[in-house]
This record gives sequence, structure tokens and C-alpha cells, in this order.
Amino acid sequence: MVKKRGQAALYDGIMFLLLTGLSTSVVFVFISSYGNAQEQALRNAHFLNYLESVMKAMYYVDASNIAHASDSMPPQEQALYPNLNCRNLGNWGMVSVAELLKKDLADPGSSTSDVKLDGKFGNDALAPGKNAMRCAMKEIMKPFSYSGYKYLVEVVDPACTGPSCTAGAIYTAGEKITNSQIPNNGGALFSCDDVLSHLGESKKLMAVSTPFRILWVDNADANKPTKIRNYLLRICVWPTTE
Repeated sequence: MVKKRGQAALYDGIMFLLLTGLSTSVVFVFISSYGNAQEQALRNAHFLNYLESVMKAMYYVDASNIAHASDSMPPQEQALYPNLNCRNLGNWGMVSVAELLKKDLADPGSSTSDVKLDGKFGNDALAPGKNAMRCAMKEIMKPFSYSGYKYLVEVVDPACTGPSCTAGAIYTAGEKITNSQIPNNGGALFSCDDVLSHLGESKKLMAVSTPFRILWVDNADANKPTKIRNYLLRICVWPTTE
């Protein structure tokens, strides 16, 4: 009887230790997971808050203030920002980056297919909105660039379904507003959706959009009325995979 009681006590002690260890592990795993989730949520909140501030800054940054953004770039930056020349922005004085970008997108025409982000108003008049945005983003996004993140800025027309759009992204001629070297899949269209496809299963991409209203003249109408295009200005950020 004494032997059986001893065995029962030993068994109870072992089970108590197992249950205690298991409970402790569960508690620590839960606390660790909760802490990581909270840290990730706070980091995302800080990122999104910064990106929203970047969007607002475009209305307050004058073109002349970023005229020296391309001066003395080291070779590694030249590779990320090919053919970047901000010096000509000094001629635009106190015109904001957002105003130049809107002028670039106010191409007269009857459809979205007539609109291009190409640094021109129509076919001839100079409106370096894309270049101003490239120069401004190079400076403003340095905290992300130096921390191993890539970014892409695009203008989106939610109503666009024609061949000039990829998921609504307006055609961007030449270099894109990005610090990424991800190839354009053989075409000139390059959107945040392309980046999402490139990232695959990881999908660690954050994006912020803001309304971007454009006034334009419809030359197809004999009265040449002023109309409105309701676009979105979108910026997406992702950890570098390059």
C-alpha cells in the first residue's frame, strides 16, 4: 500500500511539473506573439502616418526648393534615379510640386488615353510634374530609402479601363517615380499592382492614396469647357527584394 502511494505521489508530481511547464510556455508564447503583433501594428501606423504626410507635403514644397536634389549624387544613387536632373526646376519659383504634377496631367483631350505623365502639357508645353515629383520624393523618402525600403508613386484613374491603364494607373513615360530597379515587364506601365505581383506570397506592401482632382479643357467640344478628372495619387512602400 505504501509503495502504491509512493508511485501515485511520484506520478502526480511528474504530471504537475508537465502541466506547469506547458502552462508557462503557453503564457510566454502568447505574450511574445501579442508583443510582436502590437509592435507590427505600431510600425505600420507610423509608416502610414509618414506616407500621408508625404502626400500633404507635395502641396507645400516649391519646385525651386528641390532644384539641387540631383547634385553630386554618388554612383549608387545614380543607378536608382537614372537621368534625374532637378536643376531646371529652379525656373519654376514658388510653384508647388502638386501644381506642376496637375499641370502635367491636365492634357487636353476627350479620354484618359490622351493623358500622360510625361513632363508636358499636351504635346509641346513644358510642365515637369513627373520630374518635380521624382526630385521631391528622392529627398522626402530618404528615411525609407536608407532603411532598405523601396517606393513607387503613381496616379490612378479609378474609372480607367482602356489600354493605357494597368489597374487604373496613368501612363508614365520614361523613368518612373520610384527608387526601385524592378523591371517593367517589357512595357512602360508599372504600378503598385505590378509590385504586389512581383513580391509574391510575402506581400509586405503598404499603400496610401489621396484624392487628386485635375481641371482640364475638353478640346473636342467646340465650346472648350473646363472639366474635372477625379484621380488618386498613390504611393506604395515595400521592403527591398533587390
